[in-house]
Amino acid sequence: MCSGFGRSPLVAAHPLCTARDRSHGGATGAHLALRPRRQSNRRIDEHEVVQFHLDEYVRAERGFIYDTIHALARARGGIVSEIQTEPTDRIRTTQVTTDSGGTVRFEPFAVKAGFKLMWEAIEAGDADALLVALDDAAEEYHEGLSKAFYGGMERLTEGTGLQVDAAGRPFFDSYYEMLEKVEIPFEYDGSISDSWVLVASPETAEVIEKARAAFTPEQQAKLDALIDRKRSEALARRRTRRLS
Repeated sequence: MCSGFGRSPLVAAHPLCTARDRSHGGATGAHLALRPRRQSNRRIDEHEVVQFHLDEYVRAERGFIYDTIHALARARGGIVSEIQTEPTDRIRTTQVTTDSGGTVRFEPFAVKAGFKLMWEAIEAGDADALLVALDDAAEEYHEGLSKAFYGGMERLTEGTGLQVDAAGRPFFDSYYEMLEKVEIPFEYDGSISDSWVLVASPETAEVIEKARAAFTPEQQAKLDALIDRKRSEALARRRTRRLS
């Protein structure tokens, strides 16, 4: 199960990414390497420290670690809990073409999470230490994937002209402009789709909720008229859509 055992701390490096490899259930391009840190110049005899090596154990180990870290990261909420993953043989470059003819490219990226478990914990069968190590890795994975996602969104909105500068402006004006710029998805019954969400930090979300609650009747009527217009446009596009 491990590439090296010895009476010294073990360090595991487990790169993670959002697409899983069908072959073993782990992360695409992931490598799980457990190896002892040398505390002396004594040569480590591989036959001495590795009693056996079975591929099915390695696959099971990778799958368990990946699935657990991924589940713990999703349980933390935020945008990570909303991102859906699908098994894939490879990750391809994504390209978005803007109305002006420009392109925004998104290359595949890896989200890494460090995983460390001391030899003493392994020797003692300390399940609590394993859970703590997995939870720490999930926290790092959650933070890394969130930053990567929001960084991509910033590039995309900048490239497509969907960014709104709210500095020094009344909240309603910038909020209205933001809704006017984006395409809002609607269900067949005319309700706004659950897939459309406004994502913000907890502090910003609280500010937005308070500001929305303070809209005047005139502002709310203007906002409702905007939503009604977008709903009509979306339903009209759906009625005139033609199959290629």
